[in-house]
Amino acid sequence: MNAVRRWPPRRDPDSTKDPVMTTPVRILLPFACLAALAGAEENLLRNGALALADGAVAGWSTTAPGLAAVDKDLPAGISAALQVTIAAGDAHSHGQIVQRIPVAKAGTRYRIAVWTKAAMPRAGYVQAKFYGADRKELKRITLGTATAAWTRIDQVVDAGEAAAVEVLLRWIPDARYDRTAVLFADALLATTDAPVTDLKPRAEAAIKPAYTVALVGDSTVQAYPERSDRRGWGEMLAPFLSPQVQILNRAAGGRSTATFRSEGLWTKVLAEKPDLVLIQFGHNDSHEPGRPESTEAATTYADNLRRYVSDAKDAGIAVVLVTPPPRRVFAASGVSTVFRPYVAAMHAVAAETGVPCIDLYDGGCALLQERGEAGSIALFCSEKDRSHFSAAGALAMARLVAEGLLALGDATRSLLRTSDQWPAVATAAQQP
Repeated sequence: MNAVRRWPPRRDPDSTKDPVMTTPVRILLPFACLAALAGAEENLLRNGALALADGAVAGWSTTAPGLAAVDKDLPAGISAALQVTIAAGDAHSHGQIVQRIPVAKAGTRYRIAVWTKAAMPRAGYVQAKFYGADRKELKRITLGTATAAWTRIDQVVDAGEAAAVEVLLRWIPDARYDRTAVLFADALLATTDAPVTDLKPRAEAAIKPAYTVALVGDSTVQAYPERSDRRGWGEMLAPFLSPQVQILNRAAGGRSTATFRSEGLWTKVLAEKPDLVLIQFGHNDSHEPGRPESTEAATTYADNLRRYVSDAKDAGIAVVLVTPPPRRVFAASGVSTVFRPYVAAMHAVAAETGVPCIDLYDGGCALLQERGEAGSIALFCSEKDRSHFSAAGALAMARLVAEGLLALGDATRSLLRTSDQWPAVATAAQQP
């Protein structure tokens, strides 16, 4: 545990203050302060507050079958929000609350800003569409997606030759988001002289967070494309962590302790110099002997883990090992123990090298055992796939990892949001 005690975020040598509290928050959108600099803006949207009356939002058209007003747990200065609860299968296209505004003159730049939040990240998003004088769509821009914590999507766009602009508050009505709540608040459309937002991803070199956490592992950890039904717990970890913590999810499907290194992926992680690395392997290491990713638990797997820990320590990177989560495979006595040798080997290496180990295997087994074979299907991306998680399952695993970090004490506590800010859906996912 000595390694844990040296993890506190970097301090400014000229400051005695906690860097987590003094480092500016890395927000998604770079122009959030433009309104204050330019003075009061005229909101061109009717009912920008999204006030609900008699089940409708005046000034907006919507495909939502049911809407609700929310007045609790809102961003500072916001008194009410609009909530949509997704019902999978209710629509063949993405749902929307939309308002169209005429463009006064060609080349007008608009600032579009909306607060948004979703119980499951990416279930909702904000979009702008531009139309010509013939009412044909000229272009559309996705301005940002909802996260598990309130986020102010705030972008500047150029209308070009468009005759009208639409602001769309949207959600995805498919099975993975069924019964997910998506919230929107305080919508704004205003003309501006600010430069157009560059919506391309910013280079990580330009981002200077207070603390960086790299994730190393396999397909149960990795991030997936939006269209995929699979989710890795690594892409669901951010809502549990402080906004000042940057996650570098470098996990890759199909890799083991052997192939993640042999393919040069580990070298790239070391070159990024994160403050902390979470390492989880076991699924692919357990494949049948003879395959390149296969390792033997007590020998090659353990040796590989020792090398990862040694390399990280030599580079000044703190390490936490994470045991592999279980597959949804049940035996007569309960959840299958096929990974148990790898779990035991990882615990042994952690004790030997003096680094912490979060037991995602035992926590995951307890969750599966509680829900049973049929009841745990919802935690996985399909009934037939017993290894890869759905969004709900990935969130449940991410919560177990966050609880493990919290249990390590003060060294990692500052990296986490307080537990009352953790996404409620992660708690719900753990209920039988």
